[in-house]
Amino acid sequence: YTDFQLVKFYTNGDSSEERIILKPVRNTVIIYFNDIPLKSGFSVNYTNGIIKFLIPPPNNTKISADFEFD
Repeated sequence: YTDFQLVKFYTNGDSSEERIILKPVRNTVIIYFNDIPLKSGFSVNYTNGIIKFLIPPPNNTKISADFEFD
């Protein structure tokens, strides 16, 4: 298993801030590998924002996500 924490980046001019997402809204999380949405192979913990992949992503894979959060 490979775990990743959901985060949100805020950018304003030259500064940026990272916010750890602990409570994504159920059924709103979409995970992407190289901009292609995944249909399976991962789980979402809705109490701590951890994404768990069943198989580690290949090296140099761009991982991104769309989600709502509380």
